[in-house]
Amino acid sequence: MLCSVALPPPFGLIHAAETEQAEFLVLKMADSKTAEFKLSTRPVIAFSDDKLQITSDEISTDYPQSDVTEFYFTAISTGIEEKVNPSTMSFSYTDNATIRISGSAAGEAVLYDANGKLLQRQKVSGGNATINVDSYAPGVYILNLTNEHSFKIIKK
Repeated sequence: MLCSVALPPPFGLIHAAETEQAEFLVLKMADSKTAEFKLSTRPVIAFSDDKLQITSDEISTDYPQSDVTEFYFTAISTGIEEKVNPSTMSFSYTDNATIRISGSAAGEAVLYDANGKLLQRQKVSGGNATINVDSYAPGVYILNLTNEHSFKIIKK
């Protein structure tokens, strides 16, 4: 059975004087960790084969439904004074050129093309990694965070 849910945007984005707000999809996990996805477009959330599937113009990934206890959309400060919660992994790819990861426990972020060819290997330092994909041709890429999760990246 496939069920899709398109959720409305958060009510009233609040803009502070020295910070910016961005819309995020937040997943609360059964192991008390949190995953955040910075959005430039509204994703489709689908439930199929005991999986929660997240698909947007930039990313496609899935999680076992038993691993996700809650999901919602929210506005989060992206300003310079933001404090990152150590149990939160944040992922953004909104400019079609740079993948940003923070709060990751992974040792490496590894990027592959659709054929499985290794393109880039980036050490995750202090929980953070930045991968530049600007020079790659439009297409589908796989980002693997070692010992964590894989993401399908769609470069336009």
